[in-house]
Amino acid sequence: NELNAKEAILGEGKANCRELLKELRRQRYKGIMAIEYEKDNPVPAHQESMVKNVAFVESVAKELSS
Repeated sequence: NELNAKEAILGEGKANCRELLKELRRQRYKGIMAIEYEKDNPVPAHQESMVKNVAFVESVAKELSS
């Protein structure tokens, strides 16, 4: 890949996902958010990765709602 980018669990990579979610809340975004994670993992490892992604989003949502 040209950008030398690597896939990562939300909150563990270079992108500041926490700030992105905070900004969506600030703008009162009411649309859909999809998490796509296509790393070449066997199914059990892929499922574990998605559980971590969802847990990150839920923890930030909880933090923002308080």
